[in-house]
Amino acid sequence: MNLKDYLQKNKITGYAFSREVGVSLSYMYRLIENQRRPSVKVAVMIEKATNGDVTPSDFADATNK
Repeated sequence: MNLKDYLQKNKITGYAFSREVGVSLSYMYRLIENQRRPSVKVAVMIEKATNGDVTPSDFADATNK
């Protein structure tokens, strides 16, 4: 599942999720919109925060712009 779908499905704002993961809101929005790939550390934190619904491999198709 991609991060955007996860947040929409669970009615979580990007702001709330960025605070939970511990990254800036602007960085989180780049992840949500697949404009960036997270570092390994952030990908693991996202996987943990989503209880495994969003995994590091879900970011594999993200493009770095």
